[in-house]
Amino acid sequence: MTERAVWNSRTGFLLAALGSAIGLGNIWRFPYMAYRNGGGAFLVPYLVALFVVGIPLLMLEFGLGHYFRRAFPQSLEKIHPRFSWIGWWSVSFVMFGIVVYYAVVIAWCANYLLFAVTQPWGTVDGVNEFFDEQFLGAIVDGKPFNFYDDGALWLGGLNFGSMQWSILVSLALVWLVNWLITRRHLQHGIELASKIFIPVLIVLTVVLVAWSWNFEGAAEGRAVYLTPNWSQVFKPQTWIDAFGQIFFTLSIGFGIMVAYASYLPRKSDIPTSAFLAAVGNCVFSIFAAFAVFAAIGMLASQRDVKLSEIIAVEQQVEQLEKLRETNPQAFSSEQTRYDELVTRNATNQQFQKQMSTFGLLFKTYPAILTEMGPVAGRVFGVLFFLSLLIAGISSSISIVEAFMAALCDQFGWPRGRTSAGLCSVAFLMGTAFCTQAGLFMLDLVDHFITTYALVLVAICEALVVGWIFPAQRLRDHLDEHRDFQLGKSFSIITRILITAMLMLTWLGLGQLEAIPIAAGIARLALLASVVILWIDEHWLDFDIRVIIPVLLLVLLDQALVREFQAAYGDYPIGALVGVGLTWVIGTLVIGIVLDKIPKRSNAHEATGES
Repeated sequence: MTERAVWNSRTGFLLAALGSAIGLGNIWRFPYMAYRNGGGAFLVPYLVALFVVGIPLLMLEFGLGHYFRRAFPQSLEKIHPRFSWIGWWSVSFVMFGIVVYYAVVIAWCANYLLFAVTQPWGTVDGVNEFFDEQFLGAIVDGKPFNFYDDGALWLGGLNFGSMQWSILVSLALVWLVNWLITRRHLQHGIELASKIFIPVLIVLTVVLVAWSWNFEGAAEGRAVYLTPNWSQVFKPQTWIDAFGQIFFTLSIGFGIMVAYASYLPRKSDIPTSAFLAAVGNCVFSIFAAFAVFAAIGMLASQRDVKLSEIIAVEQQVEQLEKLRETNPQAFSSEQTRYDELVTRNATNQQFQKQMSTFGLLFKTYPAILTEMGPVAGRVFGVLFFLSLLIAGISSSISIVEAFMAALCDQFGWPRGRTSAGLCSVAFLMGTAFCTQAGLFMLDLVDHFITTYALVLVAICEALVVGWIFPAQRLRDHLDEHRDFQLGKSFSIITRILITAMLMLTWLGLGQLEAIPIAAGIARLALLASVVILWIDEHWLDFDIRVIIPVLLLVLLDQALVREFQAAYGDYPIGALVGVGLTWVIGTLVIGIVLDKIPKRSNAHEATGES
């Protein structure tokens, strides 16, 4: 029997885990979430989420892979054969969903690495038009490209439009790099790439933060980041966004960390590795955000926007508009101030639109590069988009590895051919996102996979490991080869954090429109949870079995409520079902089919290098 491949060193494993976790979301999504949720106030629930959800779930996935020494589907199958489809669905929607469109965004970064030098948008005012109209083709004659005819039947209403060839070429190069790395054996492929990519990424980030520190307006940008808007801390949406960010940034539910941990030597310190990987990822996010907020401050200074006054100005306009309706005579004396505030608010809202979704990367930063001047702007732009490109590639190779490990463990397929086949199929699927309809399809597929599929898999994972495996058995395995004893102090700190989160949830129930009886039952459940946490259960067992499933169910519930209140993104219902929901169901079908295919009896023995 051939021994299963192992990491050359613990450092290689940690860098690979960090490479998977650190992606575009750390450099782009985290700053955007912090900006949207009160700056420094967002850090409070974010850090609570790290200890309550992030570290325990990462310990769960590391422990699961290390205990069974198999990929995600096979690990769940070892618990009980009826659960293996969950793992297959997970690696399927990650491989044929997330990484398919994620690679396209990496391709955009590759294009903008070149554009940072050529600056084809010309002027600051031309960045929006260039990205939306010329680069993506998503805007035609001032209107969004009509990618879906809601009057047609299902997929028959989909209109791809023309191919954006520059994106297609970059996508081919992205998948070529993915193949070149993942086709090689573990130590000479992903481990070697991670040892190169992650240190380079950290150095580039340090350079960007240091360079941006003295930008004009940078101090105001950092002030927004570091000064908490405490009114946001007690809003339920802030906590939902914080827990969601932790959940997605650590690649939990992707099957990646299970596969990576399966390559660890038997005598490995899993809890400390999970702790270092989770904390390292979050520290990188918090640090990298300084460069983003400095850049936001610089652009705000150029546009004569006061970041600290945006919300106040918006509120004052709303108050004066109410006064105009209720007391026109009193409003007449405020007419001049109202006109000034409306003008400032219009400027502020235009600035805010540029901060949303991909605008922060592909509209705001190009504008900043143009403002910086012909030399400094080009050099800074190359460093910034190079860091995005490296972060993206380090994450995409981990996704390919997770699916490839599952196939090799199940069927004993050779690594090189499996890598070539997966990368080719993913590239062909990704061509749909290189068309004029690409941006809209990307948004829809991402919404349904990350909002529903990932959360459902994580809930199932926590319940299966917490109640069927069970959690105590996993904890015993985690403690077996621990080098660093966290001891009672860490346990007490974690219990305090979980208790604080439960009490904030108690307070939050009073702010929600809830049925009194249901709210009362929920509060009794919260009290019971606190008592059990402190008297009877180990904090990790309780967290996996109760806290994590409940929190993820809350995320799922809130998403469903929003879904039924209004169509996501104002998309046609046919597009939501025909593109987003259909793509998710398609990955579920792939997962079920793979689960039903008989495996080779000697599959594991044949994958010593998987």
